[in-house]
Amino acid sequence: MRPAARFAVNAFSNWTQRAVAIGVGVVMMPYAIHHLGQTRYGVFGILGSLIGMLGLLDMGLSSGVSRFSSQDQAAGNLRALRGVATVAQLLQGGVGVVGGTIIAFSPPWMALFFNIDAHYYEELRLLSICMAVSFCFSFLSVAPRGLIIGGNRYDLANAVDVAANLTRLALLFILFESFKPSLFLFGIIYATYDVMRYFLYWSLARFWVVKTKTFSVAEVSWDIVKRFGSFSAMNAIGVAGGMLMSQGPNFVVGKMLGPAMVTAFAPTLLVAGQLRAAVIGFVAPLLPLAGRNVATEGGARLADWSVRFSRLACIMSLTILVPVIAYARPIIGMWIGSDYEWTTPVFVIMSLSQLFASIQVANYYLALGGGRIRPWAMTSFGAAATAVILSALGTWLFGWGLLGVAIVVGVVIAGRTGITLPLIA
Repeated sequence: MRPAARFAVNAFSNWTQRAVAIGVGVVMMPYAIHHLGQTRYGVFGILGSLIGMLGLLDMGLSSGVSRFSSQDQAAGNLRALRGVATVAQLLQGGVGVVGGTIIAFSPPWMALFFNIDAHYYEELRLLSICMAVSFCFSFLSVAPRGLIIGGNRYDLANAVDVAANLTRLALLFILFESFKPSLFLFGIIYATYDVMRYFLYWSLARFWVVKTKTFSVAEVSWDIVKRFGSFSAMNAIGVAGGMLMSQGPNFVVGKMLGPAMVTAFAPTLLVAGQLRAAVIGFVAPLLPLAGRNVATEGGARLADWSVRFSRLACIMSLTILVPVIAYARPIIGMWIGSDYEWTTPVFVIMSLSQLFASIQVANYYLALGGGRIRPWAMTSFGAAATAVILSALGTWLFGWGLLGVAIVVGVVIAGRTGITLPLIA
């Protein structure tokens, strides 16, 4: 398939996967809140933020798998490809166990730090065990998914995600209608989702894309380890910033305003995340293309792609944002109920922040494939730390609510874009 056609197929499959994910999220959230209750769902949201922060343990390795596997597959270097896959599985498996252990033993300090009522403690404990399993398998999935993406087959990876998301939604209805809804059942749904993804990814990577064994300690060399280390060191800083920006404000809300406000903040975070993901779905196929361009042409086309796709990402964001913002209040009212219509200004501000974030997205994926990630990584972490610190100080010293937190996050994201664009140019 020609590169342009493959890019179009990958982008379309990304949008399809994202549309399914949005649809599932739109249905799951109000259904779960209704059956679990506001406070119980807020407890899940707090644990979810902890799990999101533990994504820092990835240390940028997931992007390294896609980057190096795309280059090795383009060069036909199967020995190096097997080495990359093996190193990724060993590292990510170990990290998954560490993170899963932290999650499994988190309930005591979570209950103390967030003042969670003792009535919910047993459910939290069972939920944390399920989410620990989910976390382990999500990290194990990184290597086979990276091999699929490195092979320029986003369509296959997205087919797995679509199937897993639909299964998750079906399980929610089946379990919650057959048994008494609980956080434990909610945890089982998420664990099943990640276990399913892992085995499907591995099967496709082994027998369809790479068509060679994906684990061989004998193929591991010090050079491969150094490749991962040098790339991941800088990328990890940017990943840390991304995780802190997406989950840090939720921690601030949970600590300063209480679990119930986490539930009120959740729809806004979901929509903002999905808007960003829609743009990512368009530009993410640049990663394997950039890796292959570096391997074959020394990265000659990266600068042109940066300008072209940044403009397209901005136009796409505006196209999505205009109707979303125009009908924000009725959307919220119909989606999760009139009781949450007061969050409309928060919803609008967080959505607008994604317009600025979208400008960065194309450059991020080109950087992952081409290796020039320093400006993105450093400003990502700096902006995230600034947003979290200012949100915490504002809610503590000045009594800010959700609106104050949203304004800080939006201003910081816009400021980061203004600082980073000259560095990239």
